[in-house]
Amino acid sequence: MKEIKIYFTDFWSSFVVEESFIYQYLSLY
Repeated sequence: MKEIKIYFTDFWSSFVVEESFIYQYLSLY
């Protein structure tokens, strides 16, 4: 269960980073 939680957290954090990157990219225009 702990490994699944770590995987989920890693996936979510990577998703948040990707979202912020897209947001910054769009804000350039």
